[in-house]
Amino acid sequence: MIQDITKLKNEGKGYKFRNGPLFMGDILGFSNYVKTTPLGVVKQKMDNIIYKIENINFIDIIEEFKDRPEIKDKVINILSKEYRLNGHIISDTILIYPNKEIKEENSYLELIIISSMLRVIFEFFLKENLLLRGTLNYGEYYISSSKSKSLYGKNMIEAHEYEQIQDWGGILLSPKVVKKIYLIERESIVQYDVSFIKKEDRDEFVRQYKSNEPYVLAWPSIVKEFNWISLYYDALKIEKEKIRESAIRKINNTIRFYQWYNEYQKKIKS
Repeated sequence: MIQDITKLKNEGKGYKFRNGPLFMGDILGFSNYVKTTPLGVVKQKMDNIIYKIENINFIDIIEEFKDRPEIKDKVINILSKEYRLNGHIISDTILIYPNKEIKEENSYLELIIISSMLRVIFEFFLKENLLLRGTLNYGEYYISSSKSKSLYGKNMIEAHEYEQIQDWGGILLSPKVVKKIYLIERESIVQYDVSFIKKEDRDEFVRQYKSNEPYVLAWPSIVKEFNWISLYYDALKIEKEKIRESAIRKINNTIRFYQWYNEYQKKIKS
């Protein structure tokens, strides 16, 4: 039974109501991976990824802010208060959200921190020969306090809708997230002409953004190389032609972004 979110705020029992960031994504190629791999191996790999997500080395994250004195101390203050990420994998869907709520006035800092963390998480999946496609969103959502977590809210629905229309391996920032950080953050995000599955989806998203180039996570800034040949090899093993072609197209679009970003960095540094 779906409960009214306003009522949940007022009752204060059996739930954690949040207004904050949430990442929802799809592990591309996961279905084929599960079909062709012993379940014990799959479990071990996913457990390992979740462990890494929930135990990210914050020293590396803080290091990214060493030359940004205007926010470094504030970032350290947030991370020093046992700020962590929670991760849940359900089939080929992954949810990532913080373990606590940060004051609205510091939401821009939290989003900058999570953007840096998501680049690291994207690399976790690449090292396992898996591509992540998803969206970082900001808004209301509900988490049950029971051990069997229930999560739902408009934030999740929007993130899922944005994730489904992308035609690559990458992480899109929702208009709500961009509005909070685009004037401040330049290290972990970049504007790029994202590949969408349908033209009408792209047109609608561009309308919301009021720009032809949405903001995306700049994961190539920390991923210096990846084994794209293995990605193609796994994609070619997919039996259904339509799904196989879709997987190869997504890999091509991912590599295109990786190459574009590296060329872009050379231009702005020259």
